Amino acid sequence: MSLQKLLTKFSRGKIVEKSKDHRLYKEDFTCRFTQKISMPIARFLYPFDFITPNQITWFHYFLIILGSMILIFAEKNIVLLFFVGLCLWLSAMVDGIDGQLARLRGTSSKKGEWLDHILDEGKGYPFFLAIGLHIQDSSGNFALYLLGNHLMTLNVWFTMTILFACASWLGIMTIYGTWILREPTTISNGNVYIVWFFLIFNLLDWFLFLFTIGTFFAVLWTLFEKTFFTPANPQESNETIENE
Repeated sequence: MSLQKLLTKFSRGKIVEKSKDHRLYKEDFTCRFTQKISMPIARFLYPFDFITPNQITWFHYFLIILGSMILIFAEKNIVLLFFVGLCLWLSAMVDGIDGQLARLRGTSSKKGEWLDHILDEGKGYPFFLAIGLHIQDSSGNFALYLLGNHLMTLNVWFTMTILFACASWLGIMTIYGTWILREPTTISNGNVYIVWFFLIFNLLDWFLFLFTIGTFFAVLWTLFEKTFFTPANPQESNETIENE
């Protein structure tokens, strides 16, 4: 099984419906958990017409900005780092309320869909910027330690450049979205728990390093896979999907 298929199934659950044009995936348990919280909130907000879905979309992005700003000054304060993770979790939960409220009111629109998509794709950037400012020393570097032993020292901004260059390249390759394969989508229903773990244990230096290595590996693997394993005939590709 290819890396793309493996990670897609790992992150998005089992395929419940598929065709030549699209696939629908069963939501994982983290999505179902947040929906059980967000749907009652959407129903509660339904009568308050002055609260619009687009305002909620912006609010969920504001939570990312708030968490990122706190992270910059959190240093090793476990309470502040926990609160950063809480902001990310609340943002992931609120992210579902705007669409649910719009559907309840029958006001879904292309504009709202566009805004939700744009802010979703962009919310990783302020967070990664905050990570860089959080872990860098006076020279812009960060050190990796394992069991108390110094392994290496890397430049934060060089590492970040590699990360976003690889992530943008993967976006051009139109890969299925997963926590490792697209623009760094760290703030989502399932991924936020992983980030929260690294926050609480003050391991954001390892998080940045591993995320960068994973994205770089995904670029190399995808180039190899698309070159040698993707059928040249589109009809053959469609038949492969049907037979999976």
